[in-house]
Amino acid sequence: MKGVEGLATEGLPITPGSPFADRTLGDTAIRTGASVVAVLRGQEVFASPTPDFRFRVGDRVIVVGTEDGVHAVSALLGSD
Repeated sequence: MKGVEGLATEGLPITPGSPFADRTLGDTAIRTGASVVAVLRGQEVFASPTPDFRFRVGDRVIVVGTEDGVHAVSALLGSD
């Protein structure tokens, strides 16, 4: 599946300035029309991370949802 109209996918970095570096997915309280479906950490893939998953600087957070929802998650994570 190449793309679905109305659905956006983005890999958002956890940068040193992110308010969620060293905090959990549950701490983000994401309610934006987008979901975190995986986290890439180096060569490791964490599919369907649970609320207690702790982000680290350098992680790439894979988000799927509406374009507005993905942008909102990007702003929340400090990736904008």
